[in-house]
Amino acid sequence: QCSDGPLTFHRVQFLDCLASHLDPDITTVHFGKRLLSYNYKNSFDATSKITLEFKDGSSAHCDLLIGADGIYSAVRHSLLEFAARDFETDSSDEGKKTVEVLRAKKEPVWSGHTAYRTTANSAMLRKLNPDHRILSSFQLVSSLENRRDKY
Repeated sequence: QCSDGPLTFHRVQFLDCLASHLDPDITTVHFGKRLLSYNYKNSFDATSKITLEFKDGSSAHCDLLIGADGIYSAVRHSLLEFAARDFETDSSDEGKKTVEVLRAKKEPVWSGHTAYRTTANSAMLRKLNPDHRILSSFQLVSSLENRRDKY
C-alpha cells in the first residue's frame, strides 16, 4: 500500500521480478500450463513436497508454490478448501461458520473495480507519434472509482 493508494504494476513486471530472484540451476518455472490443484502432506517434515496437478495431465513437485495465478486461482481454491477441511473437525458453531466462510471465499468475487487492458501496435504508434511516452516506458492508467452502478 502506497501513500497515494494501491501499488499498481503490470503482471509481466511482477513475473519478471519473481523470476529474477530464482536460481535457474535449481528452479523450474511452469509457464504456459494451467494448474488444476495442488496437494501437500500437512506436516512439518522439511522433505515434504507440494504436488502440482496440471490440466494437460502432467504433474510436478515443488518446495514453494506462489499463488499468482489470477482471478480464477486454483491455488486460492485449493488453499481455502484445505483450511476448511482443517476446521471441519471443530463442531462448534464458530467452527461451522469458519468452514462456511472459507468455502464461500473459494470463488472470485467482484471487488467493485474494473480493469481494462489493451495493447498497442508499437510500429504503428511509432509512425503516428514517434515521441509517444508509451514507447519509452511502461504506462498504467488506473481508476479506483467504484462504478458498479454504471454497468
